[in-house]
Parts: sequence; C-alpha cells; structure tokens
Amino acid sequence: MSQISVSYDRKFSDGNYGSEGLSVSWTSDELGEMGSEEVEATLRPMVRFLRLFVLGRLADSASERVRWAANRELHPEQKPADDKLAVTVPDDVSLEDLPF
Repeated sequence: MSQISVSYDRKFSDGNYGSEGLSVSWTSDELGEMGSEEVEATLRPMVRFLRLFVLGRLADSASERVRWAANRELHPEQKPADDKLAVTVPDDVSLEDLPF
C-alpha cells in the first residue's frame, strides 16, 4: 500500500526582522490504488484547499504586513489597461534606439 502526501507551506516577512508562516499537510492511503489521472483529479481540489486554508489563516495574522501579503496572494489585483506606469513604444522604434 502506498501513501500520497500533499502539503502547502507559506511564509511572509513581518517587516520587523521576523516572519510568520504556516504549513499544512494531508496524507492519504486511499489514492494508492488509483491511476495517475484519477489521482491528479482527486489531488487538485485538495491542493487548492490547502493553499486557501494557509493563506486564509495568514490573512488573519496580528502582523499588518503579513495580513497584507496573504490577502494580496488570495486576491491578486488586476492592473487596469490605462496603467500610468505602462510605457508604450512606437512600432518604428527599436531597442537599439532607446537610451541607456
């Protein structure tokens, strides 16, 4: 009988020369008899659950910086199309024409 283990570990700096992290593991004996496609289909939701669990707990941290970092991973921001930091280069300009 074989075992399959899935784990997720995440650690964030607290901005004060320390860090806070959490690691969660899940092990099953029941998947050993399945084919590789069945195992993958079964593990995908578990991997997602472990990731969301760890980041969710870190999002409740006492450290403001850890909370911010965990929430940023849980809810990544979509950059607007009119981002002021975006630079557009005309088609007739090559990389050789750009200054150092």
